[in-house]
Amino acid sequence: MLEENSEKLTLNISVVDLGKIDYLVSQGYYGNRTDFLRSAVKRQLDGHEAALKRDFVEKNITIGIVRIGPHDLEKAGGLQDCVVLGMLIVAPDVTLEMMKRAYRKLTVYGKVKCSREIEYYYEL
Repeated sequence: MLEENSEKLTLNISVVDLGKIDYLVSQGYYGNRTDFLRSAVKRQLDGHEAALKRDFVEKNITIGIVRIGPHDLEKAGGLQDCVVLGMLIVAPDVTLEMMKRAYRKLTVYGKVKCSREIEYYYEL
């Protein structure tokens, strides 16, 4: 079962690349295909770390799991933009009208859990 902070991906690769992965797994370099793919993704992301950090600061991106409930909206203090890298969870008791009073724009790079109405309005 996937953890809350995980997302399942489907990936199409050539049979030759798949064979190479299977060979490396069989030789003990990786425990399984998933371990190989996680390692490959991590290496690629690490290679872009400086650019990511710069953009996170410049664009005021929140990293991690962001939860928005009615109390959060009360203390928001006016219209703002929200950019999340990770996961955004909007509580079921938060209405679209409540969100519209607090957030002009929502951008999520990752996973979103909210009502369909909020998802549609903010094009998530």
